[in-house]
Amino acid sequence: MKTINYLVLVVVAGFLFGCATTFYPQELSKLKPGMNRENIVLLLGEPDSSKKTTTGGEVLVYTYREDYVHDSNDDSFSSLRKKQFEKSLKTDTYIVNLVDGKMVGYKKKK
Repeated sequence: MKTINYLVLVVVAGFLFGCATTFYPQELSKLKPGMNRENIVLLLGEPDSSKKTTTGGEVLVYTYREDYVHDSNDDSFSSLRKKQFEKSLKTDTYIVNLVDGKMVGYKKKK
């Protein structure tokens, strides 16, 4: 039964974390003002979401999540502790602003 529960946890975690863009915040330092959307996506990957602004611009949203690495040999990590740990993982959201198809800036969302 433990094996089945563990397998279900791995599959669910794969769906949750596997669907996220492989985005690393340090890549933002490579962005240059005036870059177009295509070059930004080549550098950072597809955004988690994007939306048009009322002024005709576009906002690209990228999310960074710390990876959860579980030592499969450590059975002492109870499921309650596992859930508490997963909730404490760091998640940061970054916004890339485009005007007229060109990047004008980025920031970490607070």
